Parts: sequence; C-alpha cells; structure tokens
Amino acid sequence: MSKKILYFVADANPTEAEFLDAARYGTRMFRNVQFDSDEAPLEECDGVAGCAPQRFVDKYTRATPLISGAPSPVAVPVSIPPPPPAVVVETPWQGNIPKP
Repeated sequence: MSKKILYFVADANPTEAEFLDAARYGTRMFRNVQFDSDEAPLEECDGVAGCAPQRFVDKYTRATPLISGAPSPVAVPVSIPPPPPAVVVETPWQGNIPKP
C-alpha cells in the first residue's frame, strides 16, 4: 500500500519545479498552504513535503524522497512543446439552421 504524502505549495497551482519535486516523493497530492488555518482539522497523512505549515510538520514526519540523489528540480530543464496550430474546419450548414 502506498503512503499518503501531502505536498504543500505556496501558490494556487504547483510550479513545474514543484511537480518534479513531488514526483521524487511519489505523490500528486498538492495542498495550498494559503488555505490552511489553525482552526481546520489536520488531514491524515503519512508524511509532508514542500512548504508544509508548522502544525503539519509538528504532527507528521517530513517525507523522504523515494528517489535519492536526484538533481534539484530547479536545475532540471523542462520544456513544454507549444500547442499545435488551430485547425479551422468549415462544415456545410444542415437543416433549417440559418447562416449567420
């Protein structure tokens, strides 16, 4: 059974570097640290990673990367290919739908 590791990020969406770092821990469970409050109950997990709030660090252990010796995620170049150009397909009007 796999462990539940929560990876905390400081923004609404994880950055590419945070995605790569989370992969080192074997998790895709991201939590936004901005929405954490002291009144909210702690989510059960086996470990935390990223910029975890202190109350999570106090209760749960910091996760150890599954991939040891991996390079820093910031140093790994990531290139995302551009999307393909849009293709406009004209279709004949059918039935009684008037043309604009």
